[in-house]
Amino acid sequence: MKKETQQIREAAAVGPAVVADIGGTNARFGLWNDGRVQHVHRYLCADFDSVAAVYATYLRDIEIAAPRRAALAIATPVTADIVRMTNCPWEFSIEGLQRALGLDDLKVVNDLAALAHAVPYLAASSVESVGTLREPKAGRSFAVIGAGTGLGVASAVHDGNEWRVHASEGGHSSFAPTSEIEDVVLRHANNVWAHVSYERLACGEGISVIHRALGAHRDHEPAEIVCLAEQGNGHAIESLRTYSRILGNFAGNVALMFAATMGVYLGGGVLGKLRHSFDADAFREGFVGKGRFTAWLNEIPTLRILAAYPELDGLGHLLETSGLRGSTRTSAP
Repeated sequence: MKKETQQIREAAAVGPAVVADIGGTNARFGLWNDGRVQHVHRYLCADFDSVAAVYATYLRDIEIAAPRRAALAIATPVTADIVRMTNCPWEFSIEGLQRALGLDDLKVVNDLAALAHAVPYLAASSVESVGTLREPKAGRSFAVIGAGTGLGVASAVHDGNEWRVHASEGGHSSFAPTSEIEDVVLRHANNVWAHVSYERLACGEGISVIHRALGAHRDHEPAEIVCLAEQGNGHAIESLRTYSRILGNFAGNVALMFAATMGVYLGGGVLGKLRHSFDADAFREGFVGKGRFTAWLNEIPTLRILAAYPELDGLGHLLETSGLRGSTRTSAP
C-alpha cells in the first residue's frame, strides 16, 4: 500500500509540527519534521491535569520554539468541539485549545483513525503476520484494531483516488462468548459490570479479568500473568490463550463488518507486552470461526504493526496530505 499511495500523490513537505498520541494511560509526543517523527517523549496522563499542561511540558523538554501546527490523536470519539476522554478525566474544547496553544492549525482525530492513516505508508519490515503466513493483499479496504488501556477500531476504504478513514467505537460492542470457557468469563464479568463489552476483556486489563474468572485466588496484574505463563503456569497459559481467542473473535467481527479484505492490522501496546505468550493460533481460531464465512475470513491476513510510533506517523502524514480526511475534526477551516 505504501507504493500505491506514493503513486497516487506525493506529500507536500510540512514544517515542524507537534504530533501527540494521547491514551488513557500514556501521552506520547513527538515533532514531525522532514517527513519523520523526532524527539519522542512519553508522559503519564495521571501526572497532568490537562492536554495543555502536558503539551507545554513537552515543548519545555525539547527546548524549541513552539511550532504553529499540531495534530492530536485522542482515545475517544471526536465528533464535536468538546472532547471528553473515555479512560482519562481530561476534557477540552478544540477551538479553545488551539487558542491557548497559539496554533495556526490544530487537527484532532480519534487515535485509531491516526493509526489507520499510518497503514498505507508502513514498510514491509514494520508488520508481521499473526497466525498466518499470508502477506497484505491488494484490495480496497482494511481495518485497524488497537488493544491498550482500551480497545479501538477504525477502517479505511479506497475511493479510487484516496484513502477514506473512518473511526468507530466498535470496541464497546457487546461481548458474545463462543465457548464454554468464555461463558465462564462472561458470568464473572457480569458480576462486575452491567454491560460487558469487548473492550472490558480485550484491553490490557481484560487479561486480569479473564485470569480471575478462570479461578485465580487473587487479582494479578497482566505483567504478572505473562511472567507466570513464561514459567509454565498452566492457569496463566490458559488465561492468555482465552484472551488471544477473544481478541481474534473480535477482529473477525471487525473484518466482517468492514469487509476488510486487505487485512486487519493490530496496534496498541498489549501484544508487545505479551511477547511470546500471545497465542497466535488461538487468535486465528477466533478470527476465522464464523460458520459460513470461515473460508472467506481464512483468506484475510491479520498483521501486527511493529513500528514504534505508528499513530504519530499517521498524524504526520495527515498533516502532509489533503487526502485521508475521514474522521478528522479541525478547529480551523
